[in-house]
Amino acid sequence: MRLKDRFGKDVVVPNYNPPRKYTLHREDSQNHNIFGLARFRETLSYHHENGYFQHAFVKWLDVSDVTSGYLAISFNGFGELVMTSDCTEFSLVDDSGHKWLCTVDLVFDSIKYFKIGGQWQNFCECRSLCEGTIIKIGAPKLGINRIFYITLKVL
Repeated sequence: MRLKDRFGKDVVVPNYNPPRKYTLHREDSQNHNIFGLARFRETLSYHHENGYFQHAFVKWLDVSDVTSGYLAISFNGFGELVMTSDCTEFSLVDDSGHKWLCTVDLVFDSIKYFKIGGQWQNFCECRSLCEGTIIKIGAPKLGINRIFYITLKVL
């Protein structure tokens, strides 16, 4: 298969080894027919709803967040309100609708924090995140959340 841009030039498609597999977040199944296709064209494009960020956490990523494979989220504040110490995994949905399966560990170091792993590193690589990138993570409710939403902040 060859891809061309609107000027007729060949587009180089990145080759990932191993190949990447993306999972889409589907919350509203009533808009999809039995074959998984949207009934209306406007439901094909994804965007975060305002309610997904009832409780939000904004963070400037540091080097360890994007290179170590783990994101550190402070227990105090956002972490204690929307996560529990017995939570071991959750889905992180980006602003393209892709779902990333993440693991969670509660770490007792000099400070108490949640260590987010799993597909966090894949998310960083696919979105080309670097030190200084600002992310916003949202939770729709207080208490136990199994799905979190993330967006990149543009200044």
